[in-house]
Amino acid sequence: MKNKKAQVGEQTMNLSLLLQLGFLALGIIAGVWIFFYNSGYDFRSIDAELLNSRLQSCFRQNNLNFSLPREEFFKELFETCKIEQQEITDDWVIAIYIDELSEPKYKHGDPLSCQLQSKNEGLPRCVESTFQITINEKTATITLYTGTNQRSIVRRTV
Repeated sequence: MKNKKAQVGEQTMNLSLLLQLGFLALGIIAGVWIFFYNSGYDFRSIDAELLNSRLQSCFRQNNLNFSLPREEFFKELFETCKIEQQEITDDWVIAIYIDELSEPKYKHGDPLSCQLQSKNEGLPRCVESTFQITINEKTATITLYTGTNQRSIVRRTV
């Protein structure tokens, strides 16, 4: 005579083992999919806010020479504000408007792309700020646009 209770227990253990192996396989598949096929992280707005904040505080604390030509001004800006010039690539936008001029006094990148950011996901994410500083003993209104189109690295298999 066979022990039927023992057979039920053995079948239950096999089912439990199969469920555990199934969960383990699903975990491995989900981990590989997330690691290789995720869309990355979008830090463009945060990067733009950080740069904007850093430039604002630099403008308020230092007397920059706004009469310099573009290249010399950006050189002075990077040195005074302690920003690595190699980090500001073509993916970055910096536009400085003084006293509501229609054209930016200084620009790096295309500030028009900042105005179109809501229409196209591929354009830079930008931040605008307006503040007042003293230039040559006069109060000037500065409108500063900063933005970036740098994306995090997306891992793809080839």
